[in-house]
Amino acid sequence: MVHSLKVIAPTLCLFVFFLSGTGQVAIATDEQEEDNPFLVEKPRWEFGVGGAAFSLEAYPASSQTTDRVFALPYFIYRGDTIRVQDGNLTAVAVENRRYRLDLSLGAALNVDSEDIPLRAGLPDLDFLFEIGPKIEVNLWDKVSNAERRRHRLVFDAALRASLSTDFSSVSSRGFVLNTQLDYELDGFITPDTKLIIGGGPIWVTDKLGDYVYGVDEQFATANRSAFEGRSGYLATNIVFGLRHRITDNLQVFAAFGIGLHKGAANRNSPLFEDNVTTGIALGLAWALKTSKDSVQVME
Repeated sequence: MVHSLKVIAPTLCLFVFFLSGTGQVAIATDEQEEDNPFLVEKPRWEFGVGGAAFSLEAYPASSQTTDRVFALPYFIYRGDTIRVQDGNLTAVAVENRRYRLDLSLGAALNVDSEDIPLRAGLPDLDFLFEIGPKIEVNLWDKVSNAERRRHRLVFDAALRASLSTDFSSVSSRGFVLNTQLDYELDGFITPDTKLIIGGGPIWVTDKLGDYVYGVDEQFATANRSAFEGRSGYLATNIVFGLRHRITDNLQVFAAFGIGLHKGAANRNSPLFEDNVTTGIALGLAWALKTSKDSVQVME
């Protein structure tokens, strides 16, 4: 789905990213290490709490929105191979200044069909979890010491298996291919503010398309015809985000997301409503405890 945070809710993905948005463990060249204002020491691990309020589409191309407010603990670990950051648990296979290949996890929230009139009577959409390889390519990385700014252009692609669960059983839901191009600007307006503009298309296999948009004969009505979901293009998500670090332990963020669904493979489903959807999120993160040992990261 939808079953990626980046698919079902681009702003929710940003919430998780901004909670842990502390940069990558640096693989720095000598040139980078010399007088680079964004190469800083960070704790190897940190623990904290974060909270967010957001309004998002119930599922891709839905005209219904869901409003949620929540708080949760978070944990960041900046290891050489195993890392918990950027909203993922990753096992890094290959990394250098230009690219990184890792095994990553993702997740998406559930949807209660009774809260969505168009889905009334249909099975709920359960929590989804994903696992699969991801490659990240650093296309452009420029640091301006005088202005204390860093410009970065990054392309990443992830192919993940999707699994749904109601925590009593687990079902396979096919695969998601998620591609994205992100522009990041550290030092936007102030040295402690980061701007992110990104987006990209998503494709799903028929299992996932049917899970989100399918209507079995037994659930068909006069206003909701039977439909079998198919594989193909799902949506293009565009995200605009700002993060501001107030202190070393406290940061806030705001994000706005747009989902473009025109031309989607499942546009003929009776559950498909809008070609354009939007979402917004606001939140904060507060680090409560950090390790004494540190690693160098590119902020």
